[in-house]
Amino acid sequence: MKTMDEMDERTILEKILDSLPFEVFVKDRESRYVYVNRFILENDGLTEEEIIGKKDVDIYPVEFSQMFEATDREVIERGKTLKFSERNIDGSILYIQKKPFKNSEGEIMGVLGYTPDISEEFKENLDLKREISKYKGIFEKATIGIAIYDTPTFTAKSFNNAFTEMLG
Repeated sequence: MKTMDEMDERTILEKILDSLPFEVFVKDRESRYVYVNRFILENDGLTEEEIIGKKDVDIYPVEFSQMFEATDREVIERGKTLKFSERNIDGSILYIQKKPFKNSEGEIMGVLGYTPDISEEFKENLDLKREISKYKGIFEKATIGIAIYDTPTFTAKSFNNAFTEMLG
């Protein structure tokens, strides 16, 4: 078995990228895949031969591949990072980040992307918004006056209609 000292930098980097629980990829300026981590291969049921050198349109449904390639073009043309959430082919919610992949001279060679799955966080956020909405409705419709104050400054932060009516 090799020790860490015996492993080259490329092998170490590949092991790191392959251990991440989300997609990491690099595409060239024509949006052809030049690198994908193990997560993409396992998640999409592909081999390296089926994805490396290919474009999204060669692999994924048109409605997804067109959006993928359009965002690649935007990153390359503008030279800026894009961050957005998108529903994935499998229904999960991904937080997609694409950034220019540059050479040592600073020239854009393609796109580096990574896409953590935020489905659970999205669901929790949605649940929290529903709870806030429910309690806000109770607060606003209460027949007794309710005021919420910031305790250290004793500044009124919010009050309902019944409270306003009580004060005239």
